[in-house]
Amino acid sequence: MFKYYKGIVLLAVCLFTGAGTAQALSVFDDGDRIVYLADNPNLVRGENAYDEGNYELSIKLFTRALDSRIKGKQLASVHNAICAANNALGNHHEALKQCSLALESENQYWMAFINRGNANKALGHKKEAYKDYCLARDIAPNKVSGSFTQYC
Repeated sequence: MFKYYKGIVLLAVCLFTGAGTAQALSVFDDGDRIVYLADNPNLVRGENAYDEGNYELSIKLFTRALDSRIKGKQLASVHNAICAANNALGNHHEALKQCSLALESENQYWMAFINRGNANKALGHKKEAYKDYCLARDIAPNKVSGSFTQYC
C-alpha cells in the first residue's frame, strides 16, 4: 500500500512501505486521495525497490507497470512514484516531466504538486516551486504547510 510521510525539502515526499509479497494491492482512501492499484507485480516490486532505496530499479519497474493499460488515478499515482524516485536520484528534469504527467491524469493530486515543487526548487525555479506548493495547499490545506505560504 502506498503511504506518505512528511519529510525532505519542506513538505512531503511520496514514500512507500513494502507489502513484502506479490499480492494484489487494493484501493486506498484516506479521505483526501484515492489510489487505485491493480494486480500488477511490477507495482509491488517497484514499491519494494523504492522502500529499499533502489530508486533506479523502482523507476524501471514502475515504468513497466505503465505498459499495463493503467489509467486515471492509478496512472497518476505511478507517474508520481516515478517523479519521487527521480527526485531522490537528482534527476529533477525527469521528475518534472513525470509529475506533470501525473497531473494530466489527476489535476487535483496534491502530492504530485509537492513533488513537482520539490523538483522545481532543486532546479532553482523558486517561482514555479512556490506556485506548485500553493496549489497543493489549496487542494489539501490541512495536509500542506510551510514557509512558502507567504507567496500564495
